[in-house]
Amino acid sequence: DYDPSLPEVAADAEGAADEPEVTIVKRGEDTVTEYRLRGKLYMVKVTPPHGVPYYLIDKEGNGQMVRHDGTPELAVPMWVIKSW
Repeated sequence: DYDPSLPEVAADAEGAADEPEVTIVKRGEDTVTEYRLRGKLYMVKVTPPHGVPYYLIDKEGNGQMVRHDGTPELAVPMWVIKSW
């Protein structure tokens, strides 16, 4: 299961850290969980009734969400070691 990390949390003058605001709503049959920090939406988790949840993440902080299915973004290099 994909565990998205929160954006860096800043502490205020008293040392208290900002906590993300989480809102859960139903849209049709899907359950949508919205994550905001200081009022800015940075991630959305969409859980369909049948299937695997997926995430929409604002990776660059510009408001454009990119779908993330939990698969690693690392491309594994493949080389031919031996062929016949």
